[in-house]
Amino acid sequence: VLDINAHRWRQIQVEDKIKEADFDVVGTGSLITTYKYLKWLAKVLKQHHPTKPLIMGGKVVSSMQEQIMGFIPQVDIVVCGEGEHAAIDVIEGRAEKGIVVRDNIDNINELPLPDFRHFIDKPYNWQLEMFDNDIEPVITINSTRGCPFSCMFCGVANTKFRGIDADRLVNYISELKSNFGAHGIYFREDNFTVQPKRVEAFCDLLMSENMNIKWACESRVNNLSSKLIEKMAKSGCVGLYIGTESGSERMLKYMRKGETKEDFIEKLPIIHANGLTTYTTWVFGLPTETEKDRDDTRRFIDLLKD
Repeated sequence: VLDINAHRWRQIQVEDKIKEADFDVVGTGSLITTYKYLKWLAKVLKQHHPTKPLIMGGKVVSSMQEQIMGFIPQVDIVVCGEGEHAAIDVIEGRAEKGIVVRDNIDNINELPLPDFRHFIDKPYNWQLEMFDNDIEPVITINSTRGCPFSCMFCGVANTKFRGIDADRLVNYISELKSNFGAHGIYFREDNFTVQPKRVEAFCDLLMSENMNIKWACESRVNNLSSKLIEKMAKSGCVGLYIGTESGSERMLKYMRKGETKEDFIEKLPIIHANGLTTYTTWVFGLPTETEKDRDDTRRFIDLLKD
């Protein structure tokens, strides 16, 4: 594992770490926002470790596998799909150079969970702005995959939702508290609340085990009943990231959001009344968007702020 963090170290520091690193294989994810950095990283990795395989996966390369191998020629293997089985195949010599395609994993409970011994002492940002300043470290968990909703701008739309069982998840959080002093958990995934019964079971276990952990997640509002919001707050939830996307009903329909302005107007006050902070995300610049649509969004942002 290379202890690389582009946000805390300058590129010269990253390169120094790469020079002294001892590894067998390098695997990276990919986002369109990190494309230029990945090009630089691949070049430096191959410059100092020319014989070590470089694997690249993630949403960007899954959607443009052949182009990535042309754009970043240092990459040995591009993984299309979920990477756990593909990584083992590469390490054990069953995958040749080029594009490796693997099916999604149906039962993610069978996968091991991350061992934070390798990361907890690295210079990552272990805080999160929606948590109080004294809540540190905040450890990120990805407990689900997939999203059954149809938002046309999203790379995981219309995919099978799979989640780690509530009891296994709570046991893991207990270990993170005991072993690494975790004070907060941020569920960094597309939609933590797709299955409300799973979320309710998770909250019940946190409370029955007196876990006393603060947590936050990402969610749609139409997954959330008043009862579930209240239970989430009681179990330690401090905030939600919510994809609101637009204040134009026309654009919400165009992007196949499956939620309306009224859904947000109804649910956000309930969330706030239970003491939770909300952060919203917005999409500008989709095809057919007009200045009126943008004005509607700006006014809706102001409305939700109030």
